[in-house]
This record gives sequence, C-alpha cells and structure tokens, in this order.
Amino acid sequence: NAEYMGMGSKDGSLLLVKVKPEAIHKSPEVKIKVAKEKINCIRFSKDYRYLALGSQDSYIYILHSTDFSQFDKQPPNQISRCGPGDGPIRALDWCSDRRQGNYSLRSCHTHGNLKFWNGNTGEQWEDSEMRNAQWITCTCMYEYETSGLWSVMTDGGVSCTSRVENSMVAGTEHGYLAITGYPCIASAKNKLPIISRRKVYTEKVSNVEFAGKSTFISL
Repeated sequence: NAEYMGMGSKDGSLLLVKVKPEAIHKSPEVKIKVAKEKINCIRFSKDYRYLALGSQDSYIYILHSTDFSQFDKQPPNQISRCGPGDGPIRALDWCSDRRQGNYSLRSCHTHGNLKFWNGNTGEQWEDSEMRNAQWITCTCMYEYETSGLWSVMTDGGVSCTSRVENSMVAGTEHGYLAITGYPCIASAKNKLPIISRRKVYTEKVSNVEFAGKSTFISL
C-alpha cells in the first residue's frame, strides 16, 4: 500500500519496508519469520487491513497490517492460518466484499485446485458459498471464468494471470504472454478472442500484473 512495501523471501520470512510517498525514502527493512518454507505470493486485502502470504508449505498466513505501524518495535499479529491446501500456494485473491462479516480469499495450488477460505478464522468455505463472489484481483488461474485459457494457450500450461475490467493477461510455462477478454469461457459457440500473443521469455512467465492505470503490463 502507500505506507508499506512487503516482499516474501525464500526462507519463509516477510520483508517489510516503510515507504514515504512524498519522497524517495525507505527505512531499513525488517525481516519477520512467518512460514516454514518460502513465500510464493503476498496480497493485501481491499482495505489494506490484512496481508495474506501464500507459502510453499501449503499454508496461507494472515497478518493484521494495521500493526505494521509498529513493526520495527513489535512483529504484527497473525490473525489466522488457512490450510493446509493441496500443495504449495501459487496465487491468492481477496474477495471484494465480506462473507457473513468475514474477510474471504481464494488460493490456487500447484496441483490445479482452487480453494476458498475464511480469512478471519482460517476455515475453508464451501465452493457453493463463494460461487457468485467478486474478486479484487484475478491471479488464481483455475476458475470457471478463465477455463477457456486452457483450450487456447497450447504453448504450455497457464502459469499466471491478471485481470482488469474486461481484459485479462496470462503467462505460460513456456514463456508466452497472451491478452484476452474476460471472462474467458470456452464453449462450442464461443470463440475466444486472443487480442495478442507473443513469446517474451525462454522459460516460464512467473508473474504478470496490469500497471500504470492498466495501460502497461509488468512481468
């Protein structure tokens, strides 16, 4: 967010840096041990109240980000731990509204599963409870609205996605990048529009994000 920048490390720690938006100034980073194995993804909730960290150890760790104001004196509180999932966590998305008063999120795992979680308690939601949920971001690859990607991205499995409004960008295991419409649902009557597709890396695309008011794509 505007005050803090967070980064996950290979040893399962969260690196926090205070950032002043009015000037290019960064305080010394603080390292907080969170998980047993490396952090694969991190994501702030919509209101920046919570920070979720997805780990290689198959768990999601939820931290109270309002505690970050004192992170150089006292580590932030862990609110909950979601999991274990079906393998390492690859991606996370927060729900745009609360479910039964609770913060919710979903996770994508290396084995292709999509799971839904109560961020406040760490308990798993039933799929039916989250069927019509709206998501702040679209980084979880395995969902109904992106099912069409798997029929058109034949250059290797989809490794990451990002969405804004009616557009989505996807990277593959073999280094290709494609821009499509959203939702991207395959059917016999619906031909999926690939706006652009090109080779960008010799290896897999690990992360993609829309940036600069959605006019740029960062890799």
